[in-house]
Amino acid sequence: MSVGSAARQLAGLGGPVAESMPWLIAGFEREESLARARANPARLQVAVNVNLMHGSVIGELPLREGAVLRSGASYTRIIGLERLEGRLVVWLEERDAWSTWSAWMQDSFLLLNPAVAQKVSLSDGDNRTLVCNSLSLRQRQLSIPVPTREVSGRTVEVPGWEETARLVKVRFSPGEEFTKLLPVNLPAPTAP
Repeated sequence: MSVGSAARQLAGLGGPVAESMPWLIAGFEREESLARARANPARLQVAVNVNLMHGSVIGELPLREGAVLRSGASYTRIIGLERLEGRLVVWLEERDAWSTWSAWMQDSFLLLNPAVAQKVSLSDGDNRTLVCNSLSLRQRQLSIPVPTREVSGRTVEVPGWEETARLVKVRFSPGEEFTKLLPVNLPAPTAP
C-alpha cells in the first residue's frame, strides 16, 4: 500500500462508497433564549456552515533526530525523541509561509510502521505556535505508542521498529464550503 493511499484511507477518502450516515449536531442555549423563541410565531432555524477539507501527502520523515522534510514553503524537522511511559515522544519544529488572504490549512501526521504492519494516526500533544505576518513557527510533540508483542508470556518491545517507521505529513486544505439551514424543534419548557 502506498503512503498516499494510506493517508487517504486514514482520512476516510479511499475506501468503498458507503451508505450515507446522519450527522448529529448538538448545542446548548439558555432557557431565557428558548422562551423568547417559543413566544415568537416565526419558525426557528440554525445555519450550519460546513467546509470540506481535501488531504494531500506532503512527504515522509524517518524517525531520527535531525530528519528534515522540505516541501515548497513548508519545513518540518525532528528536534528530539524521548521515551516516556511506553511511548516515544517526537518533538517537531515546523515553519510555513502562506499569504494572509489564503485559507488556513491543517497538518496531521500518520505513522507507517512496516515492522509491525501498522498505520497509526498520531495526535498532537503540546503545540506552541507563533504567527507573524505570513510566517508560522510551530513546535509540537507527537506521542507514538511503542509497539509490543507477546514472547514467552511476557510483553516485549518489537525490535527494530524505529528503524523502519516513517512519519507521514498530510496537509488538509479547505475545499468546498456550503451553508445548510436546519429547522429547530424546540423542546417543551422545563418545570422550575
